[in-house]
Amino acid sequence: MTDFLIKSTVAMGVLLGIYYILFEREKMHRFNRFYLLSALVFSLVLPFVTIPVYVEGEAPIQPLPMEQAMEFREQQMPDNTFDTKTATVPPAPVDVKTATEPQMNYWPYLGWGLYITIVLILTIRFLLNILHFYNTKRNNLTVSYKGTSLVLLNYNVMPHTFLGNIYVSKEEYDNKLIATELFTHELVHVKQYHTLDILFIEALKTIFWFNPLLYFYKKAIQLNHEFLADEKVIDATANTTYYQNLLLERANVGKAFSLASNLNFSLTKKRFIMMTKTTNHTRSMILKLTSLPILAGLIYFLSTETVVLAKPADNRIPELAPVSETVIPASDTATILQADSVKQQPEVKKTSTSDPEARKNEYYKGVRIIIEDAQRGKYVDLPYEKLTAEDRKYYLPEAPDKKGKAKGIQEADYNYSLYKLYEEKQNVQYFVDDKKVTRDEVLKYKKEDFATFASRSSGMKIVNGKLEGNHREFFYSYSYYDKYLKNIYDRYPDKTIKINVTAKAESYKSDLADEAKATGKTELQISEEREKKELEANTYNTVEDRKNQQRYFYPRFSGGNEEFDQYLTKNLELPERYKDKKLSIHFTVNTDGKLSDVWIPGEKDEEFLSEVKRVIENSPAWIPSQKDGQALRVGFSADYPVK
Repeated sequence: MTDFLIKSTVAMGVLLGIYYILFEREKMHRFNRFYLLSALVFSLVLPFVTIPVYVEGEAPIQPLPMEQAMEFREQQMPDNTFDTKTATVPPAPVDVKTATEPQMNYWPYLGWGLYITIVLILTIRFLLNILHFYNTKRNNLTVSYKGTSLVLLNYNVMPHTFLGNIYVSKEEYDNKLIATELFTHELVHVKQYHTLDILFIEALKTIFWFNPLLYFYKKAIQLNHEFLADEKVIDATANTTYYQNLLLERANVGKAFSLASNLNFSLTKKRFIMMTKTTNHTRSMILKLTSLPILAGLIYFLSTETVVLAKPADNRIPELAPVSETVIPASDTATILQADSVKQQPEVKKTSTSDPEARKNEYYKGVRIIIEDAQRGKYVDLPYEKLTAEDRKYYLPEAPDKKGKAKGIQEADYNYSLYKLYEEKQNVQYFVDDKKVTRDEVLKYKKEDFATFASRSSGMKIVNGKLEGNHREFFYSYSYYDKYLKNIYDRYPDKTIKINVTAKAESYKSDLADEAKATGKTELQISEEREKKELEANTYNTVEDRKNQQRYFYPRFSGGNEEFDQYLTKNLELPERYKDKKLSIHFTVNTDGKLSDVWIPGEKDEEFLSEVKRVIENSPAWIPSQKDGQALRVGFSADYPVK
């Protein structure tokens, strides 16, 4: 809703500004009428229009924290697992004595209640005003006049029009005191259906009563109606001075009605100037064309959305845009986590024999859970222990296993880091216990001296057909591991967790957008400056990075990956060519949990693609990716079927 209000208000304001600057003072009234009405419709429709701009691997959607992939590397080590697959687990029994109903945040309901109350009041007033005209016509004498009806009122009133009726004073009509020019003026309002314009803007004011721009639109529309009517009268009489004097004589006579087209509406200098003004065809066309780039700009800034289509990943290192960064596992068989998409993690057998739900209770113990789910209308602010079993399962991912005793580095990791990258002449930095060292210094150690290992790559790009970038290789001794890393996953690192699900899918906004706006630099420049600063640092803070990992939640199906696999199995039939291999489905998980931007690398069967898109987009809602209490729009890929 907020996104709609912001975008529609911006569009209304810009288009109204164009009208005041370019068109209001020009004699192009028919175009102006069309412009004002179209501007309102355009502004209300624009927020619902999304024009995707597809880019292959150049615009990041949402870089993942480095530590996500670092810890994924350690899944492969016995007694050191970290399962990122959000599988469904049986809920733990909840003590009925301690379980309580979620505390509700009543402010949103009070706000909506106030809004609806005002809308109802304004709607009643709107309907009563319409009813007034019908009752007035029914209770007074009506005569025909040039295809319309004159309603003769028993009190003094200035002529005004509502739909196909002109309301005038009976006494003035009987005594022939109403000039023909005034009837001509009101007939224009009738024949050009000006009342419908007013009813339209009044209906919008009833719904969006808080938007001040609508009041300016109504005034501009009504003034333009008078311009149109004045133009017809002057064309018929060819006596501008006489008509102006006639209007002045009738000024401020009687009562005006908000839904009517009134003879003396805004009887100002503007109307008198307009009566004598002309606008040639060339000038008119130039002004109209001038507005087109502005309209295009509104569409571009408010409706276009960059969708990154990640290039197929190399078996070892993903192809990344220069501004993105990720951490890659070292073994050749490891799943690649890309900066612009999250890969559905393979099932990893846990060595821990503890009950997953008991581990979850231990991990989140004492943490306050704040849930703002606009999709389901759920607002919760409770300690984890008082959260319902359903909400624990639905909103919170499984807890990572405790790390336990380290078992050393795998041979493939060790050889790739110290030999293969060196042979490929890649730009590599080495760290031992978070301190930068040379490759030769690392080689002074034995492989058995290290408890665990991680790798980070950033700034990946194709140079002369070869994938190049910056690599940081991290080696950790047993003493360092035991002191700083062993217990890093025992408990959630913060006192609160905020889970957010928006009412509507929000556009992607880079973490660098605000800084770019403030500094005038591009996001690429900022990213490169940050990376340069990191590469120049002589130390690294793995502990803080691991904590950041725990604060970041991947997008996940509310029932876990297994249930999503079941959903696909039930609803999607694979062609014969996929019977013996996995189908990699890529899509976007939006901030409202809905899925979009579905595509399959290399698939050209449009009929099958359409069916996959239908099944994915109709999937039950996901929990969107979370970072610092905010829902994120991120790419995701799932292998189906999981074997």
